[in-house]
Amino acid sequence: MFQPQVELNAQQAKIFNLSSYNQEVTGIEGKIGMLFNTQFVAEDIRRGSKMMLYFLGDIPEFENKSYRVEARNIYDKKITLSEGNFNSFLFGKDAQQILTSFTPFPVEGEWQLSFYVDDRLFEEFTIEVLPPFPKTEHYILINHPKELKVGEEIEFTIVSSVESGKEIEVKLINKKGSIVSEHVFIQDGSFMSAGEYIYDYHGRIEFPNHGTWRLMIDGEKTKSFKN
Repeated sequence: MFQPQVELNAQQAKIFNLSSYNQEVTGIEGKIGMLFNTQFVAEDIRRGSKMMLYFLGDIPEFENKSYRVEARNIYDKKITLSEGNFNSFLFGKDAQQILTSFTPFPVEGEWQLSFYVDDRLFEEFTIEVLPPFPKTEHYILINHPKELKVGEEIEFTIVSSVESGKEIEVKLINKKGSIVSEHVFIQDGSFMSAGEYIYDYHGRIEFPNHGTWRLMIDGEKTKSFKN
């Protein structure tokens, strides 16, 4: 179905050094920075679950005020990522720090982030959100295929909501449906999340080139994805 698109006019976010805090942040130098230098992934609560925002400027500009972060994509989908009040205990020499978490982005693509102070636009920039992590009914990747190098064997993690023994078989399948390689991932731990155990499996896979792929994990196939 055709969806009309809107133009996102804000400049692209950049990584810059916030010298007062000895941190590399993403945003607009002199205005706003996010201590978050990987990429957001659609539908994922883990990335962006804990980050520091820096509103740069004179302290009186922020005292006793509220903030809000909104996002809008090219299809005019709008969400509120974070909102709250400035905390007087987190004022720095030239910035207001906010420890926050972001609501997950519902879809991938280009998003424009708008930062408000007491409902007045403070600054905005655009970012690229990656597609959701490949997953099956019981398994999901922790590493994103678009962030993995091609042509070399890379170690990454698959997590599961069910315990499938100490080993699981993982097959890399190309666009034509042919099995390119087969691997064994080893369970090496578990942790509690939302009241249930999550199991970690580690292994190594080489993506020989950029393309369209699927994984078969313990007999379950992911949807097609690109790296």
